Amino acid sequence: PDGLQESMAQVRVRVDDINDNTPQLQNAPYSCELSEAASVGTECVTVVATDADEPGTLNSELRFALTGSAVFAIDEATGAVTLQQPLDRETVPGYRLTVTATDAGMPARQSVASINVTVLDENDNFPEFTNSHALNCSLVENSDAAGTPCTRVDAVDIDEGPNGAVTFALEDDMGGAFSIGAGTGLITTTRALDREEAGHYTLRVVASDGAVVSKSRVTEVLVLVVDENDEVPTFTSASYACSLAEDVSIGTGCVHVEALDADEPGTPQSSVSYSLSGPGSSLFQIDSATGAITTAGGLDFESNRTHVLTVTAQDAGVPTVQSSSVTLTVTVLDVNDNAPVFDSSSSSYTCAYTEHPATETAQDCGPFEATDADEPDTPASTVTYALELIPDHSVLLNGGELPFEVDASTGVI
Repeated sequence: PDGLQESMAQVRVRVDDINDNTPQLQNAPYSCELSEAASVGTECVTVVATDADEPGTLNSELRFALTGSAVFAIDEATGAVTLQQPLDRETVPGYRLTVTATDAGMPARQSVASINVTVLDENDNFPEFTNSHALNCSLVENSDAAGTPCTRVDAVDIDEGPNGAVTFALEDDMGGAFSIGAGTGLITTTRALDREEAGHYTLRVVASDGAVVSKSRVTEVLVLVVDENDEVPTFTSASYACSLAEDVSIGTGCVHVEALDADEPGTPQSSVSYSLSGPGSSLFQIDSATGAITTAGGLDFESNRTHVLTVTAQDAGVPTVQSSSVTLTVTVLDVNDNAPVFDSSSSSYTCAYTEHPATETAQDCGPFEATDADEPDTPASTVTYALELIPDHSVLLNGGELPFEVDASTGVI
């Protein structure tokens, strides 16, 4: 309208900042993973925060703080969270930390966020056997065939994942006699055992983890093979023999037999006793414990020149016994214990001669034969003949000689 005047001027308005904005933690919540082998000083995560208040003022100046564990610390200016102490996943597998961002305004404003720290496993633990103090078993020979369980070993590894996965193996399967379940630790036989081959086995069991560079432990399992009476006493000689004169006294030694039993020493299965049998066995006796054979009666060459006996060795196994036998041949040697006997039943003989025979040739009387029951063709049974004077019944020739002579070998007079 008429009469009004106006003019324009530039007015600058200054808005003074007040601390009306709270710090904002970016990308919260936070997390990081650290190997339990990480060295002190290793950085876990860097916290980032912003404040919308005027830059370069106290209202936007931020400081960081960390709570939850002294294992970690934070740089109050940069927000870098670092490791301050060694980690052990098996003791503490993870941490939950709290980070605070605070500005310098008056009054100060702050915000809070969490940091989850996961401790990653390293293969820093060995498998440990949990029952190694009682690892043994007893198996009966022959009767325990393939697949017979012996015992089960157990081991744990407190590492995680493959580092803690335990498998089992035998250092030596004793010629294929045993096997072990890789995952179960169950030890079984793969065939029947023979105590005479081996009375016990010491198995070395290896427990290994599944790490690329694995760790392992070893324990021992004692396997006792229980004896059964499966061995026969065996004589040290296939047969025995002795020679005895027929006039030996009772108790004279003939021979010492011996049999060995391969069953477990000191048990009834290997304890051997001896006995004699057969025609004429009553003339002999055997020490059941030592096997010494001696005479128990009189021997007579003329009645029985040879005794063939059976010697038996028997063990004391239960419930069944094992035994074996060999032949003992006793040869009776002759002694000169028989006198020659004339064949005639008469104790005297008669011969008649003609007085003044027409010829002067010798006239035979006899032969007078005698036999000897001692061994033929030996001096003890070889008979020789001789004439002896019967006093008052003989006529002597001039010179004191008998008018007869006898053939020493034939008995012809």
